[in-house]
Amino acid sequence: MDDNGDISNIVSKIFADKINIGILCSLYDKNLCASAISSILNMEIDELERHLEILVQYNILTKIQNDSDISYYLKEPKVCDSILMLKDALYKSIITK
Repeated sequence: MDDNGDISNIVSKIFADKINIGILCSLYDKNLCASAISSILNMEIDELERHLEILVQYNILTKIQNDSDISYYLKEPKVCDSILMLKDALYKSIITK
């Protein structure tokens, strides 16, 4: 299969969902457990865990088993940098219209 097609599908599946964006940005510079992310994003833990598993499956997040909990972290923090740069560019283009 075409790698560019795979990348396009992954990008559209991951980054078109505002919940995934919220999860990624909440993990920008720290490891967090699902309950902490759930609290930050004010969402149900079951729904959040479905999103976390998708992000782990696509190799964007890594999960680490701690003593009694699982924490998540971004494999590549540049993902959030890119999201923030895109948001900034879009905001600037709206303001200058």
